[in-house]
Amino acid sequence: MRNDHTVAHNGKLYQVEEDAKSRKVTVEERIDGSTHLVSHGVSLKYKEITERPVKATPVRKAPKPRVAQTPPADHPWRRAIRGRKRAAGSPEFSKNR
Repeated sequence: MRNDHTVAHNGKLYQVEEDAKSRKVTVEERIDGSTHLVSHGVSLKYKEITERPVKATPVRKAPKPRVAQTPPADHPWRRAIRGRKRAAGSPEFSKNR
């Protein structure tokens, strides 16, 4: 059974009219030509439909504007940059790269 409570069998669509406890539905074609939809041994009410139901288009909300967040002046990230000094004679880039 699909999310829209439809079952496709032998080129026909069936709309299940009641809530089924599971996603698995058995389609029984009996000798007398009748068709039954069964879920966990319980016969389900259904109707044959000619076309698939139309999906409702979801309403999209406008995105909230983003606010730039800068860390405060006493944040550890800022302290690490200001407090460091390069050692005298150390190369600017490592030669091992």
